[in-house]
Amino acid sequence: MTELQIKNKNGVINVLPNAEHLPFSQSDSVLNISLPALQRTLNYEDHNGKLPLARPIEHHDLINLLCNKVVDAGYTPEIESIYIKDSYSRRIGWKDKSLICPIENYMIDRLICKIIINRNEEDSEHRSTIALSYSERGIEIAMGINVWTCTNFNIFGNKRIATFGSKKMPFKELIELAEAKWIYDIDCEYDKAIFNIGALRNKQITLMDADLMFGELFRMSVRKNMNIKNFAPLNQTQVAATVRNFISNEKDIYNMWDFTNSGTQALHIYRNDFQNVLESIDDFNSYTLQKTLN
Repeated sequence: MTELQIKNKNGVINVLPNAEHLPFSQSDSVLNISLPALQRTLNYEDHNGKLPLARPIEHHDLINLLCNKVVDAGYTPEIESIYIKDSYSRRIGWKDKSLICPIENYMIDRLICKIIINRNEEDSEHRSTIALSYSERGIEIAMGINVWTCTNFNIFGNKRIATFGSKKMPFKELIELAEAKWIYDIDCEYDKAIFNIGALRNKQITLMDADLMFGELFRMSVRKNMNIKNFAPLNQTQVAATVRNFISNEKDIYNMWDFTNSGTQALHIYRNDFQNVLESIDDFNSYTLQKTLN
């Protein structure tokens, strides 16, 4: 492994600022690119002309903007990860089909980023976090507590907005809401999320309880697949992965937090589309919390 292929704690190759190319391979289809390296990739506007309304800003400028909003609120941002995927990274003006393509010839169509908001009162497991996805559909931002489990983006807090889909709003309003209502009210939101996580951990469940929820989740996913208007936090493949994760974790006593982690582990970045993963995690967390509090 070269100096430019040092892996992070999740086993993902880091693309350092001075990298000459993106070292994608069959075994490393996901990379963690640094912001300076991302800034060297092709801009959408330079290649395609005017930016679309759903993402009227380049991805690296969006990350910088959110970091600056965190600084303005009196906190220190830390870009923990910017994940890019081979299948969402196009080579422009580079006819050589070998893996060695200059980083400046890549157009990054989709990425998912995690920005930690450093606060003195937090522990290492529960960190206030902004997650964002940038894709052809538009921009999506989630904010809450990131509970670290492998490479997941379990942003727990039920705060998600986007420039598309059911949470659609104009980009300007999206940034204003994230700043005025989320970042500046971070203490209150943190306490709420900690309370809800505690409720999940304190809610004991039996294997029969888990089986009933798995059955309900599968039925919901089938109905949605049949184009029946229906809320379904997971698709059928994700439900199956959640079941596998849950039964592989043998314990004498289970709780709803075990169940929640089984689902969010099934939603990690390797198996899921970057432009859908934040929505799926938010929907699944809402489902498990509703089952816990009701």
